[in-house]
Amino acid sequence: MIPRDKIAVLLPVYNESAHLEELIPSILRGGFHVLVVDDGSSDRSAELAERLGAKLVRNSGNRGKGYALRMGFHHLLQAGFDWIVIMDSDGQHISADIARFIEKAESGLYGIINGSRLEAPKRMPPLRLWTNLTMSRIVSFVARQEIKDAQCGFKMLSAAFLREARLVSDKFEIEDELLLEAVGLGYRIASVPVTSAYGIERSHIRPIHDTVRFLRFILRRLMRSRAAGRGSQREG
Repeated sequence: MIPRDKIAVLLPVYNESAHLEELIPSILRGGFHVLVVDDGSSDRSAELAERLGAKLVRNSGNRGKGYALRMGFHHLLQAGFDWIVIMDSDGQHISADIARFIEKAESGLYGIINGSRLEAPKRMPPLRLWTNLTMSRIVSFVARQEIKDAQCGFKMLSAAFLREARLVSDKFEIEDELLLEAVGLGYRIASVPVTSAYGIERSHIRPIHDTVRFLRFILRRLMRSRAAGRGSQREG
């Protein structure tokens, strides 16, 4: 059984004060440490996070979700946590689902447990559903294994994996980089269904810009894999 004091929940935050007042206390009631990385918010997010009892790291400006997560990973690994749960802070995810991740993690078989909103796809707006299905198929092709809902921001990551990972993404492609990095390092990935509440939250994703960024990221990963393969052949 994984002790609760060895699990941290990491929330990358950019102007999400409308949702933190409910989200942070619900996570703390579960006995988890909460770290908020405020990514240059112009609202009361940082002030509110501290008042509600979360630990806080602040970026000097809006650097992107990937940068915020990498900052959070650095702080939490130094603090000695064994598992890190990442959640979106826009009210889409609910803390009660963390139990599903822990149950899967306790098997000791996986480096990443990935949330999947695609178990109940009718709840997802049509454009977002189509985008997630398409990108998940591309990531699955590159990883050579099925990965459900690669774009989901709700994940549980082992410290062992994160210490080995070489993450460089600053933006939303961090979701895919985590999965592909785990595959490349030989870690197994599991999926668990998660509840998603789609309502008044405002997505920070820019569909065209971030899709182009995603495709560039995938192309770089493919080229890197091919180069590594040629290197292995030369060594053999």
